[in-house]
Amino acid sequence: LAGAFEVMRTKLRDSRQEIETRTQDIERRNMELSALNDIGVEISALLDVDKTLNSVVEKARELLGADVALLTSFVEKDGRLLVKATSGARTEAFTSLQLKSGQGLAGSVVSRGQPIITEDYLRDLTILHDNEADSMVREEGLKAHLGVPLKLGGKVVGALVVAHRRVYKFQRGEENLLSRLANQAALAIENKCEFVTTDRG
Repeated sequence: LAGAFEVMRTKLRDSRQEIETRTQDIERRNMELSALNDIGVEISALLDVDKTLNSVVEKARELLGADVALLTSFVEKDGRLLVKATSGARTEAFTSLQLKSGQGLAGSVVSRGQPIITEDYLRDLTILHDNEADSMVREEGLKAHLGVPLKLGGKVVGALVVAHRRVYKFQRGEENLLSRLANQAALAIENKCEFVTTDRG
C-alpha cells in the first residue's frame, strides 16, 4: 500500500511539473505574440522608423533574456554595416561601430545571409574578427551571440543580434523568434521607404 501511495505521489508531482511547464510555455508565447503585435501596430501607424527599430531591439533583448541587442543596416554602395539601434549596452561605443560585410558576427550574418550562433564569440575562429568590434565585445564582457539577417525581397539589408555576458547555447526556438522580430524590422524599413517615395510623389 505504501508503495502504491508513493507511485501516486510521484505521478501527481510529475503532472504538476508538466502543468507548470506548459503554463510557462503559454505565458512565454503570449509575451512573444504581444511583442510582435506591438511592433506591428507601430509599423501600421507609420511611426518613426528609428522608434520602431528601437522597439525591436528592446523586445529582442527582453524576450530572449539577453544582455545586449543591436540592429545594423547594410549600406550596399560601400559595403558597410551601420548600427541603427541598441539595447542593454554599457557604453555608447556600439552606436558608432561600423563594419564591412563579412566582418564580425553581424557582418558574417549579412555576407552569408543566414543565422549565426556562437557560444563564445571571441574564441570562435569561424568568424572573421574585427579589432574594433572585438575590443567593444571584450569591454562589454559579451560571450554568446545569436545573429539573424534582415531581408527584403530576398535581399539582405541588415542584421539583428543578441548577446549574453556568459557562454550560452542558443536554442532553435530562440533563433526562430529573433528571425520573426527581424522580419518585423525589415517590414518597418520597407514601409518607411514606400512612405517616403509616395510622399515625394
